[in-house]
Amino acid sequence: MYHQWMEDKYEESIKLRNQACLIGSFWNAEAARKIMDDDANTIAVSDEDFEKATQYMIEQNRKPKKQPRRRNKKKIVFNKRLNG
Repeated sequence: MYHQWMEDKYEESIKLRNQACLIGSFWNAEAARKIMDDDANTIAVSDEDFEKATQYMIEQNRKPKKQPRRRNKKKIVFNKRLNG
C-alpha cells in the first residue's frame, strides 16, 4: 500500500507540474519549454562542491541548538470586592 500511495503522490506532483507549465506557457512559452524538458531539470555538481555542501550540513547538525528563551508569564490577579 505504501508504494501505491507514493506512486499516487508522484503522479499528483507530475500533474501539478504540467498544469503549472501549461498556465505559465501563456506568459512565457520558452520558459515553459525549458521546464518541461527533462535535461534542463538536471543539476550537475562537482564532487568538490558536493563534499563542501555535505560537510556544511554535518557541521550545522552538530552545532548545539539554541533553546528558545522562556518568557515570564504575566500573572492575573482577581480581587474579591465585598459589598458591605
